[in-house]
Amino acid sequence: MKTSLRHIASVQTGIFAKPIPEGQIVYLQAKHFNENGQLVSSLHPDLQVENISGKHLLQHGDVLFAAKGKKNFATWYESKNLPAVASTSFFVIRLNEDSQSIWFGLSTIPVHKKF
Repeated sequence: MKTSLRHIASVQTGIFAKPIPEGQIVYLQAKHFNENGQLVSSLHPDLQVENISGKHLLQHGDVLFAAKGKKNFATWYESKNLPAVASTSFFVIRLNEDSQSIWFGLSTIPVHKKF
């Protein structure tokens, strides 16, 4: 069964921001992940909360799809600690239904070739 992404999720881009030494929100960038979408560096809050629109705050279960450069991957966002936003390196895919199987499908190499 085929369906369009817009029927099961909303898609938005990450934001452009300039990190600061100390803030309240984590700014997730591609450099924080390896080529398989696994977090490889420790995170610290580096953006001011007053500079961020609430619609850009990541929610548990959002899919981050790295869409720039050679390091393309999809990863499942888990809100374990501090609030976070994605950088412009990512498309943020917010699923209408909680489905890790969709995330798995976006992580496969054949799907990357279609984007």
